[in-house]
Amino acid sequence: MKGMFSELFREYNNNNTNWLNTVENEQIKTARVVNLSLTQKCNWRCIFCYKCCPKPLEFDPDELFMILRALEKEKMFFGLTGGEPTIYRYWRNILRLFTGYPRLNIITNASGIRLKSDDDAHLLLTSVKSYKVSIHGVGRGAVEVTRSRAQKGLQFLEKMFDTLNRLEESLERKTNHLSYDFVVNVAVLKENVDEIPLLIDRLATLQDEYGYLTRIDVFRPTLVGNMKKHKSSILDLTKFAELCKELKETYSELPLTFDANIAHTPALYCWEIEPDGYVYSDMHFARVGSWRKHRLAEIIQFAYRYGPQLIRQYKGKEFVEFPDFEPIYEKDVIYQFKPKSNELHFFSAEDALLIYYLRNNKTYVFKGLLSYLIHTFTSCPLSQAIKLIKPIKFEDVKPILEFLEREGVIEKTESRFLKDFKIVNESINVKLGEREVC
Repeated sequence: MKGMFSELFREYNNNNTNWLNTVENEQIKTARVVNLSLTQKCNWRCIFCYKCCPKPLEFDPDELFMILRALEKEKMFFGLTGGEPTIYRYWRNILRLFTGYPRLNIITNASGIRLKSDDDAHLLLTSVKSYKVSIHGVGRGAVEVTRSRAQKGLQFLEKMFDTLNRLEESLERKTNHLSYDFVVNVAVLKENVDEIPLLIDRLATLQDEYGYLTRIDVFRPTLVGNMKKHKSSILDLTKFAELCKELKETYSELPLTFDANIAHTPALYCWEIEPDGYVYSDMHFARVGSWRKHRLAEIIQFAYRYGPQLIRQYKGKEFVEFPDFEPIYEKDVIYQFKPKSNELHFFSAEDALLIYYLRNNKTYVFKGLLSYLIHTFTSCPLSQAIKLIKPIKFEDVKPILEFLEREGVIEKTESRFLKDFKIVNESINVKLGEREVC
């Protein structure tokens, strides 16, 4: 056994780049982020909204909970967005379902959050790990670009940071962590550009006092949605660059990032589930499929499989809809950890996996390559796992799996797995004309 593993490590070290690339390209099962648009209603009417909100659309509660269960089952990182999610009448009920859940984030302008008591802040902190807060100025400029006087972002951040300081110990007990991400989104247009330095100064004051800000994203909006009706509001690229330079020099200690959005490249790592019955790619570049017709995992895997090809094929075009498809399933075998999870305890490090089995009081340690092999064979169907570990041979890994089977740590089960897709309609809905850049 020792000699075999030495050979595996040599073989892996000689081919590790190809092996890791194969894993990265083929092993992806779900999206990194799925945003659930609770409602397309919004009390803001942003001139740069890529969804053209507000619209009189919101999720039916029964359909919403069906999707939430699917997202949790698929172990996805997902976010609540809108429109404005905190004006959806059931948003608090949703958060209560996910107390302590480590994968939830929210994108908000804070309009529906009560700031006079601790109740909403405490509910958010026990349910939501990551926050993206929209703040686009401190005065008239913010009102002009959002078409609303309801500007609560700064007060919301201060409330959250103050609550964190006061309830730190109890929050850590309830969530098993005290790690939060607070990101501020700042859109820069002609109407509000003069207010941006003052806004950043206010954020710098909050950071000096509390230190909880993870990032401040300063960006020129992409020329999609409402922005097409307000092209005259787009800030000149040179002026945006000058503003970025000034902010970077003045606030060098702040976690500032800048994005000019000269030409938006569609992303395939972020999806949006909308109440109209469809899943969309990042920035609504394309309508991917109907969640009323297909499982979410099917839609997202189809987009991963065919999305890059379609994006290359229609580069520069306003291609707005993926073709319809039928999923093709086949039976296969997968190695799974024993279902009695209370008897198995997992500990992971950067390059190692430790499994403690309560029943036999043994600890199994898998370092380096072995950790990756165990992960691959317990998360992928056997036929796919064998492809992923090439050039390593399955015959060399099989003794390890059989040993863990005898120990009662894993078991081999047969199930149906999504193999491929049949495209039902080859035609693609593409808008005429080139995609605009700014």
